[in-house]
Amino acid sequence: MYVEMNIDPMWKKHKREIITSAFLGKVMVANLPFENPDGSSVIIDTDYFNKKRSVNPSPGPVEWTGKRVKVWEY
Repeated sequence: MYVEMNIDPMWKKHKREIITSAFLGKVMVANLPFENPDGSSVIIDTDYFNKKRSVNPSPGPVEWTGKRVKVWEY
């Protein structure tokens, strides 16, 4: 099963960065940093399907490289 989207080519020109603990800041209620269970910084450099994120990552859980993304395989 695939998801297809018509994406405006201009969206690729917007600069985005890899999500890290520094980018996320602190949790609102506890005022603590986002971190892994071992205390190391969070770095979200892969997408939902464990595909490596690009230098200018796609917004959302999936790294888009084209018009269509496989989301399920039977």
